[in-house]
Amino acid sequence: MSSVAEKLQRKAIFSWKPNPAALAAVSFDPEWVRADIRETVDIAREHGCALDIIIKDTHTCNHQPWRFDEWCKIAKEEALRGAE
Repeated sequence: MSSVAEKLQRKAIFSWKPNPAALAAVSFDPEWVRADIRETVDIAREHGCALDIIIKDTHTCNHQPWRFDEWCKIAKEEALRGAE
């Protein structure tokens, strides 16, 4: 991922589709979600990329729709942290 961001820099938007398993797995691990998002935000920031995060290919949330809210809350926190 770092090599992609390095090539893009400010020339294009870095469109990232996180692993949908974070929402679909048997258990929801907010710390794994945070680490995954943080790594990507940090890489994009390091290389000056505009980052677009798209949740895609998520067909299930294990009957726990609150996971989407929690995932989005974490993503917002990490995006704001990365903007500081």
